[in-house]
Amino acid sequence: MRGRGGFVEDVHVDNILMAGLRQEAIVLNMFYGFSTAASRSDAPPVFRGIRIKNVACDGAGVAVAIRGLPERPIEQVVLEDLRLNAVGGIHCQDVDGLTLNGVSGVIQEEPLFSCSSVRGLNVANMTIERTSS
Repeated sequence: MRGRGGFVEDVHVDNILMAGLRQEAIVLNMFYGFSTAASRSDAPPVFRGIRIKNVACDGAGVAVAIRGLPERPIEQVVLEDLRLNAVGGIHCQDVDGLTLNGVSGVIQEEPLFSCSSVRGLNVANMTIERTSS
């Protein structure tokens, strides 16, 4: 979080099956709220080089939530071969270098896919459908 500094780098997640989640299937969030932990630095943290591949989720509150900081976007995120069924869709904010390849899902609520302050967006083979159930 802000004021803690630190790095989350070169994270690779592969071959995950999930079902019946109340919240996000995939979440990268640098913008979380209050903590009792003391600040160690004035620098914002760094999230970069994150690859998530071969993930299936049957039932989640939100398919994907990626939220960087305006002053320090999350960098170099690759989401590949995902099958996600969720209430909420894919929401990305403050990201530099986002690749979505082979992402599919069935989403109940609009918007199915939204981006804000995302630079270097690459999308291939993405199929997101809306369902009313």
